Amino acid sequence: MEKVKVETPDMTIGELSDTIESNTLIVRRSTHVGNQPPNELAIMAGLPPGVEVLMVDTIQGNDNYSSPHRILRKTGNISLASNKKASGRVVAYCEAVNPYNGEQETLDEIHNGTLDRLDLKNRPIAMMKYFKQYPDALGAMIAACMEMDELNRMIREDGKIVAFDHSQSIDDIYLGGKTTGVMIPLNGMMAFDMLLSQEKGSDKTIHLGGPNMVEYVRDENRMKTVSKLFERACILMGETPRKHIYSVVDSRGLAVIEEMSQHELLETGTVIDLRPYHSKSTGLET
Repeated sequence: MEKVKVETPDMTIGELSDTIESNTLIVRRSTHVGNQPPNELAIMAGLPPGVEVLMVDTIQGNDNYSSPHRILRKTGNISLASNKKASGRVVAYCEAVNPYNGEQETLDEIHNGTLDRLDLKNRPIAMMKYFKQYPDALGAMIAACMEMDELNRMIREDGKIVAFDHSQSIDDIYLGGKTTGVMIPLNGMMAFDMLLSQEKGSDKTIHLGGPNMVEYVRDENRMKTVSKLFERACILMGETPRKHIYSVVDSRGLAVIEEMSQHELLETGTVIDLRPYHSKSTGLET
């Protein structure tokens, strides 16, 4: 029997806010380094404190979701690095001139620097920085991925994302920044999301999902693999796998402001107040 049960509940923004404030369940969101769109900004600045926002830093510099090689603004985008220069290299290796201070910095430093200057209730933490706080669990998940032939990417010394060489050791795990090693795959990230909740004493995780995440959990074959990874990692850690509820809440309806990114939010000085929208669905209206 599969250990992971997926739920996709309909919630209003008010109900989500009440759930977060109750402090009884673990609520997470994973977003990408780069330009944070309106729904991400609402999670960071508009929802009550208590959402663990993980900033995925295993993406390449021209990632489609957050376009880290540019600064997005309605008044005109700023190019930080060419598409060719950013393609295929993890964001921590892609350097550009920061237009705010004229310094040579990495793409993640440029975008995160803006977040540092905003008043955020839920300040994101780099995903791999967060993951490496749990080395035993991370090692077990990577080992489970290896056993199930789920590992497919690694980082070279020059920051290039290349195919994983299965003859290599999995002792070196990519931990963010300018490091090398095997990368935890998407299915492993999802299983690790739940494994960390279990380590914190909870058998339920609420994950605020974007368009991709909503589709992922509707894929029964993918979720069977995620469940097996979760179960195997538990066993490798010497623990008895318990049933876990993965509650994925569509968060696309949180896009209640017009700003395109955190850069524009800082420029406009907009304050995100979700109270007038508490009766609105967190997801897209159908």
